[in-house]
Amino acid sequence: GNASIRNKLIVSYALLVAIPLLVLGVYSYRISRRSLLMQTEDTIRNNVSVIATALDNSIRRENDNVKYLSYNAGFREKLQGAGRDMSALVKELNNSVEPAFWYFTTSDDNLKDIRIYSDLIENAVGSFLIPPPVEKESGWYEEHKQDYTTRWVYRDKRIFASRVILDANRSSEPSGVMEIELHADRFLAPIFQSRFLNNGVALVDEEGNLVGRRGL
Repeated sequence: GNASIRNKLIVSYALLVAIPLLVLGVYSYRISRRSLLMQTEDTIRNNVSVIATALDNSIRRENDNVKYLSYNAGFREKLQGAGRDMSALVKELNNSVEPAFWYFTTSDDNLKDIRIYSDLIENAVGSFLIPPPVEKESGWYEEHKQDYTTRWVYRDKRIFASRVILDANRSSEPSGVMEIELHADRFLAPIFQSRFLNNGVALVDEEGNLVGRRGL
């Protein structure tokens, strides 16, 4: 009867209205979700870029410091002749090397320690020059002989940068190796300072070993 026809019209009208609304709702949800994901990815990408730039600047600064400290021509000459005139080496350390080292260790918040290892001496001289430990005598020197760039190492939750010291005359014979240690927590601070959406960040070395991480 009339009631049946009216019910059918109501149902038909409801379906005609509900289906487009449902489709529109699903479409809007997908568009919103995609937009949110894209925004989040952009934020994460920008966050990582900020962290990478800060770390890169720190690495460049420490590379420049190591180069400057290892290029002291007077020290290189006196170190090469340590076997003939140890007093000249001690004088050079007191006059130019150690004051510079102390200045850098007190003015650079990232710098924890500086050491020069050399097999041209038998005992420690001053505060920074020492013979190489047993584990550094062979392979460590050989690696630096083949590569005169600054080498970065993450070991036992500690960060080191080292560079070979060459003779003053031809700059071809290694006289020792300068190694600096950085405060790992300060050096990696950019990882923990960025807070975009509280994203987690992991920093790994070229072998996949974890260097630093900020959890979600």
